[in-house]
Amino acid sequence: MYSNYIAKMSDCESIPKFAAVLDSLRYMLPECRAINVCVCEDWRVEHPEYRKRSFAQNMQLIYSEDQPGQLDFALHKLLPCLNLPHEPQFWVFSSVHYSDRIIGYIATSYDKAEQFVADEHYIGWCDAVGNGLDIVIKKSHTEYIWQKLEEKNMSDIYTGLKSRRGFVSKIKTDDRIMLFSFPKRYISTPYFVPIVSAVLRSDETIREAVYLGETVFAVMLEANSTEGFIARLCQAVSELGIYTSQNDINSLSDVISADTDADMRITELYYQLIEKCNPRSSEAYSEIFSNLRKEMKYSPQNEWSITDAALRTGLSGSHFQRLYKKHFGISFTEDLISFRMDRARYLLKNTSMSVQRIAEECGYTNAAHFMRQFKEREKISAGQYRKAANNE
Repeated sequence: MYSNYIAKMSDCESIPKFAAVLDSLRYMLPECRAINVCVCEDWRVEHPEYRKRSFAQNMQLIYSEDQPGQLDFALHKLLPCLNLPHEPQFWVFSSVHYSDRIIGYIATSYDKAEQFVADEHYIGWCDAVGNGLDIVIKKSHTEYIWQKLEEKNMSDIYTGLKSRRGFVSKIKTDDRIMLFSFPKRYISTPYFVPIVSAVLRSDETIREAVYLGETVFAVMLEANSTEGFIARLCQAVSELGIYTSQNDINSLSDVISADTDADMRITELYYQLIEKCNPRSSEAYSEIFSNLRKEMKYSPQNEWSITDAALRTGLSGSHFQRLYKKHFGISFTEDLISFRMDRARYLLKNTSMSVQRIAEECGYTNAAHFMRQFKEREKISAGQYRKAANNE
């Protein structure tokens, strides 16, 4: 159990996903009445400028069981929930750090003081949180650097092909795009990617090509060269030492129309191809949908859409919606609204934010739309809800 939760906390690339993992591991501290994880506002700053002393003047609450989404607050308030009238409570604040880096703190509350024990289990859990957050920081920073490099470069230095950005920029209406993948066993073959890249560069029927990862390539073909392309590819690659048959290669293709978002269509084809190569079991879909739903719960303010969520699961929009409702008994859209309403109720009860600001914090660009949805579900306005909550 110990190594399992350390591994889970170390396998997240974003704060919402990390919060979802913490939620699944909440049972590891059974005596706690509540757990809150807060990070300094400058948690993203990388070495050597990262924080080594004290806490930031402003903090972010990134995990609390009853608070979907992140919430900013001033350090002197300690926790947002402590700034409303309340009975005496027992809280323990433990520093979250990794090596000499100050990340934030964990706040745990208990019904009785004697329930808290600073034993190896508790300290190990706090250390796992610090280690996990440090990995999130590194992953987010690395992803940011690669994104900026790709934005600047139209070509991929490693393969000699176009970068994805450069490839998409060359696509025009009525162009035929083909994605194809080799078996995963070829990843371990020395120089696999450079060899295939060299073959694609030498094929005169290919206008542009790009390596998308996971042994998947995409090419832009001349209209009359689609037929027989895979056969020519297999022969050329085999002649260079990677023996391949047509049965080894899966492919999908499409013609880009005037109203098609080329980059998004490539992403759709990519996930469809991955699914074609490695069909998921119903249990695998359950885990993917569960993780997606947890991330929605802890970041309802993000710009969620059926299209983007479907892409992440490798499904078409309609198939995604059917499976989502089958798994959870509620549509994706209704589930998202319910998470946003949960966050709105929390903010109305625990902060002095204006309704306009709360609408923004819950992912609404239109405050009037937010107020209509809130009243439809609560039967009272947001202002009336806040007043009633403060009078309890």
